[in-house]
Formats: sequence, structure tokens, C-alpha cells
Amino acid sequence: MNAPSFGAGKLRDGGAVCSSCFNKINKVNPHIAFKLRKHTLDDIKNLLGHTSEKTGNNNPVGVKPKPSTTGSTIGGLVVMGLIIWGVVALFIHVSSPKPPTHSQAFIISKQFVERTLNQPKMNFPYMDYRHDEPGNGLYLIESHVDTKNAFGGDLRITYRVKMHYKGGDWAEIGNWELKDIDTWTN
Repeated sequence: MNAPSFGAGKLRDGGAVCSSCFNKINKVNPHIAFKLRKHTLDDIKNLLGHTSEKTGNNNPVGVKPKPSTTGSTIGGLVVMGLIIWGVVALFIHVSSPKPPTHSQAFIISKQFVERTLNQPKMNFPYMDYRHDEPGNGLYLIESHVDTKNAFGGDLRITYRVKMHYKGGDWAEIGNWELKDIDTWTN
């Protein structure tokens, strides 16, 4: 289609007219010809009052109907779906927690020991512990705690905690399950 220069043949509904039809519209009503963007394809059909000789459809001769948007809509939906899928996949990857480290498990083990022993004052070592991680969220921590006995004498209690990490924030003790705890004095 040979279109008028500078987009003069564009219609409000997205259609366009060719140069030949633009000239015909200009002869019928010059005011409309130079303000086509304010008119629709139906307005132009009514103005020219005839159908296409080539296609047999109801479009005026040389008037290009608004292009179908079905293909572009489907393409847009596919692209949007891929973007959403990518964002969700990234969010799941970023937000999925990594398993706790052995030092984080040591911190939680001290909380289980405090609950079990229920002593008024306990002194845990800073980083003196042994650990094992057999897998499947299981952690074995062995360490000691210094406290006082019933007579006020010093007492060292060694402990071994077996616990399971259930997921979530590692610092929340509710996300851990105490499987077993053994204590003994030296």
C-alpha cells in the first residue's frame, strides 16, 4: 500500500488509508482528509460509501483495515509468561534457605542444653565443639558447659545433641527438632 507522507493516512482505530483513498477523501471533504486521526474506519466507509473492489469486504477501496492483534497478543502473553516464570524461578532460588552451618547448629544446641539442664548460670565455650552432619538436615554437636553444682562447686557437663533442621530461619529454635541429648560429668 502506498501511504500518504508523514502518517497523514493514519486513523483513530489503528487503520490507515492509501494515497489514492486519501486523495478521494480530500476531494469529498478536505476538512476530514487532514484530520483523519480523529476518524475511524467506519467514518471513512460512510464518507466514501462503497466496498472494496479487490477483496469484496466492507472496507472502502484502498482503506487498510486495522491489523489483527491476535498474533501480537499471543506473542505478548508468551513473553509475559516467560518473564513471570523467570522472576518466580529467581525468587525461589534466592529465597530458598541454605542449610545451617555447623556453627549455627552449635548455637541452637546450646539452647537445647539450657532447656534440658535448667541451671541458673551456665558458661558455654565460645567455639570449642565437635560436629558431624550426617545429612538430611541432621546435626550432631558435642561440647561442654561450665556451671555450679548444688553446693556451689564448679561443674563441667559434657553434652552431645542430635537435632534435625526442619527448614526456615535457622535462628528460630522452632525450626529444629531435638532428636536426642546425652549429658555426663567429667
